[in-house]
Amino acid sequence: MNEKNKNNIIKRNKNNNKIKKKTFVIRTDYADRRIVEKLFNRKYWRYVPNKQIDKVDYIDFVYVDGKAQWDKRFWEKEIGVFSALDNSKYSVADKSELYNNFVETSPKMGKKYMMKQYDIDLMNNNNKKELFDTDKYKKLFNNNNNDKDNLWIVKPVYGFKGSGIAVVNNYKDLVEHLTKDREKTILQRYQDSEKWVISKYIRNPLLINGKKFHIRMILMYFVNNDKGSSRGFLFKEGVIFSAKKKYSNSNYEDKEIHDSHRVKGEEITFPNEFEEIFGKEKTDNVTKDIVKIANVIFKILKNNGAKCFPLNKNCFHLFGMDIMIDENFNTKLIECNSKIGLSGYPNIEQYFRNIIDIIVGDLYPETL
Repeated sequence: MNEKNKNNIIKRNKNNNKIKKKTFVIRTDYADRRIVEKLFNRKYWRYVPNKQIDKVDYIDFVYVDGKAQWDKRFWEKEIGVFSALDNSKYSVADKSELYNNFVETSPKMGKKYMMKQYDIDLMNNNNKKELFDTDKYKKLFNNNNNDKDNLWIVKPVYGFKGSGIAVVNNYKDLVEHLTKDREKTILQRYQDSEKWVISKYIRNPLLINGKKFHIRMILMYFVNNDKGSSRGFLFKEGVIFSAKKKYSNSNYEDKEIHDSHRVKGEEITFPNEFEEIFGKEKTDNVTKDIVKIANVIFKILKNNGAKCFPLNKNCFHLFGMDIMIDENFNTKLIECNSKIGLSGYPNIEQYFRNIIDIIVGDLYPETL
């Protein structure tokens, strides 16, 4: 929070002794709570101990992960990382809805920043051999030819952590994956998933140290229930996750080549360390693209009436936006996650400082 905002808050507090401290709950496996608490200005914030959660009427800021996010007390209060913004958050967190909403909201931006995508719905299909419109999908593969230049990635709409994903270049392999291979997914609850998407695969990704990577940027969407207003914010610092093995335009079944996840000790940040590798001009151009993508996501949420639960005075939700870049520095949105976790965030203090700066300094200091 900048000094100007802090001074304004102090002046208001001197003139109004009845102003209550804002409450916050932090329960995370990835950070020392004592370190996080120091980042909150204790004069304006009050930590709610675990034993007192059910005694507090309203909690202003919540961050929980791991087993804590299933604490029934949060569900009963309709607060927490899993509940803010009601179901409208899935207008961007659902892989199918994200693409459809993005293209509908801005066709020009959708064409530029997203890979072409189609929905696959296996619902109510009793014929195992003809699970979906065969003519439609056969056309994607040049009449069923094994074309290595025509690659598509297929994934379950409700999967995560790479579960159920496959790269295919012919119709036969697509059907094989959706009928047999999906049973091998590491997440058992998605084995019977009926909703899938298939999108064009990025064959020429930009590489760092010879490895494929993606950038995870954090978005916050805030809603003020009293005023009926909303605002979106993009965190300035992101994290770059890479694949374990060096990239090869082959061996698509090897997820250590083609899937980028957290590799402990190898995380680097965006934009600072990215700029050291690729230079300021390219980094600035990517940043501008990311800002444009974030603005479309915020517009989608607004168009879909993103709101708080009725009892909440205001609410926010954090999204993890995954970005890929090809070797020609074209920026592409891959997906937007409704659960972000902190396991791969290299600078926990900066993460919470960003949130505090936004909530206390910019959003609603007048309510402190």
